[in-house]
Amino acid sequence: MLRLVAAACIGVLLATGISVAGPIDYGPADELNDFNAAIEAAAAHNRVALGYLRTENVDLASRELEQMHSAWLEVMRLYGQNPPAAFRANPRYDATLNEVRFYVTTAIAMLSSGQFGAAREALETNRRLLHELRQTSGVEVLADCIIETNAAMSRFFAFDGTPPDLAKPEVAADVADRAAQLGIVAKHCDALAPPEVRASPEFRRLLDGIAASLAYVPTAISNRDTDMLHRVIGELRAFDQLLTFRYG
Repeated sequence: MLRLVAAACIGVLLATGISVAGPIDYGPADELNDFNAAIEAAAAHNRVALGYLRTENVDLASRELEQMHSAWLEVMRLYGQNPPAAFRANPRYDATLNEVRFYVTTAIAMLSSGQFGAAREALETNRRLLHELRQTSGVEVLADCIIETNAAMSRFFAFDGTPPDLAKPEVAADVADRAAQLGIVAKHCDALAPPEVRASPEFRRLLDGIAASLAYVPTAISNRDTDMLHRVIGELRAFDQLLTFRYG
């Protein structure tokens, strides 16, 4: 329903994105870094508001949304008519900036009327839109890698709903492969993080914690211990939520 409302309100702004072909001139590094920092300043409010909405802390979520609205207006003021070189050929650039503004105001309206689910959907849409915009331009920041980590986590968490038969070689191999893929993505996020983030105790607890949890997977497989696998997934769920809340 929210997507239908958005389509009616912003029409042509919801055109499908097209991949940019050929090499991209990113221009001065400071230009792109400044743009990414401005986006992050707004996106940080988006994800914190999402975290508060999950616990239905309406007052704090409202405060974050108002701050995001102000931060996003600043992004549009600075970069609405002056995109960094990496985004100038991106056909989704103008539309995405306007869509994000629309979904922020939608989230505020939905929250004010007590429609928490619709507010969460709007903010999740913002997260996806910014990820897709950067993907189209070949730009990657930590938040993008966290989205990929979330997806890898979800694929691994599937083993919790239906405990795998670890006695079957093909099943054990699938569990090991999904764990390995999650580890690869998490390591990429570690490498991609800005130096000050990578060195922070909070980030280290999360990334090192993921690695430590995954280290138990081979033992669970060899012992055919689905209870151990369940405990590992429980730990990873907590890390996944915290990563998203803080960096996604």
